[in-house]
Parts: sequence; C-alpha cells; structure tokens
Amino acid sequence: MNRPDDTLSPEARRRIDDLLADDALGNLDSEDAAELRNLGVRSNPLHTIVSSLSEAIVPEAAVSLSLQSKIEADAARILGGSEPIREHPRKVVARATSTRQPPQLNFATWMGWGAAAAACVALGLTLARPGPPAQVVVKEVIREVPAPAPRKLPPAEARAALLAGGESVLQAAWSKGNTDDAVAGDIVWSANRQSGFLRLTGLPALPEGFQYQLWIIDAAREGQAPVDGGLFDITQVADARPAEVVIPFSAKLHVTQPAAFAITIERAGGVPVSKQEKVAALAKPA
Repeated sequence: MNRPDDTLSPEARRRIDDLLADDALGNLDSEDAAELRNLGVRSNPLHTIVSSLSEAIVPEAAVSLSLQSKIEADAARILGGSEPIREHPRKVVARATSTRQPPQLNFATWMGWGAAAAACVALGLTLARPGPPAQVVVKEVIREVPAPAPRKLPPAEARAALLAGGESVLQAAWSKGNTDDAVAGDIVWSANRQSGFLRLTGLPALPEGFQYQLWIIDAAREGQAPVDGGLFDITQVADARPAEVVIPFSAKLHVTQPAAFAITIERAGGVPVSKQEKVAALAKPA
C-alpha cells in the first residue's frame, strides 16, 4: 500500500479518508477511484477487511456498531493519519451515492428551452382559437341496380305477344309443296325486327342426316337467291302424329319485300343456295 504523503494538507487527507471509506463500503465510482489514484493511494486495506467479512457470510445489516467502530479504528491505524476517520451514519449503504453536482445549464440552454416553450404555447393558442365550422360534404352514392332480365317467353307465347302488340306484321298460311306432306299453319313476319315465327302442323320428323331449312323470297332481290331463314328440326311425337310446333326464326340478310316463304328439305347443316328439289311447304302473303 502507498501511504499518503505527509505533506498533504488536512483537506486533502480528509478527502482521502472519505474516498477510502467509500471504497471500503463499495460506494466508490469510477471518477472517485481515479481521484484516489491521483492522490497517491494505490490500494485500499479497508476494502480487504470488508471483503473478508462478506466471505464469512455475515449480512450487512447484522454488522454490529462495535465491529464498525473497530473497522474504522483499524483503518485509521493502517493509514497512520493524524486525524481519525470521520464517523459515518451507523447504516450500511446498499447503493453508491454520487457526490457530483448536477450540471449547470448555461444561458444558451435556457434560451433554447424558453423558445421551445413559447412555440408550444403558440401552437396551443392556435389550436384552441375558434374557427369557422368544418364543412362536412356528404355525397349521395346512388347505386344503379340492373333491371332484371325480362323473362324469355316460350315461342308460342312470344308469337301471341307479337300479334297482340299492335306492330305491323305480315301473316301468311302454309300450303302443300311438292312432297306428300299435308302441312298446315302459318308464318308471322316482322319487318322491323327482321324475324318472326313458324306455326306448323303435319310436318314429319326427318331421317338422320337431314334438316328443314326456311327461305325468304325478297322481291327487291330480283335474280338473286332467296335469303336464308335458318334450320330447324321436327321431333317425332309418341303416337307418330305430328303435333303443332312454333319455331322462331330470323333472316340472315336484310329483307325489304318478302314475296313468299318456302321450307325445303336439305342435308344436315343446310346449304347456302337451295336447289328446291324437295319443298315441304309454301306460304304467300295475300
């Protein structure tokens, strides 16, 4: 151990005593330890004494006042100082207590905090200042609900509706063609819609590989082939007697002056131009 220099002032020796006492009790921080080394004290016998007491598993709270006095007397004897170590409160300190003074705020720091406080006050006054009431814009959202699709009428009902609708239509009765089939019924044609309905009885079901094909003879197409009106089939009924059927159709080209309608028997899939070898029925407007 390095003993303190005898030339130290009483104030320096008292400071050394305080630092050694703090070291012995475990309250010496890094700055105080550096100060103790600068004062010429390299080791602390008091710390050794207290460590030996801790190893003996003696609780700090159980250290008697007489033992504490003995430790302080031994420290004074080892240090050889002329003044006894100042008496500390009879209480074991559990945590280090810093003796450093709190940092002092300079003028610039105070000015910074003052400016920040003024800004906060100004912001609070601005927010608290009553202003015009906020305008709430309510937009009415109108969702268009699509109208339900009209019910598709069966062909017979759609034909009746076309006749009852007051629309100008052409209607002609069917007559027998160049086959032996006794055909009856009529055709209804709408020039505005370029479509219509076939009502037929007496047409038999065709063998596999053949279909019926409708033709529209347009007087405005003199010298040209009739306009294709589409293909259709007749289903055989249970008693083998053809029943009345209603079949919708539409022209593949625009028809201006329908002069006649013909139903021919063609191969399955139809033909672009009929040879009219087998005409099942004919209809001519009156």
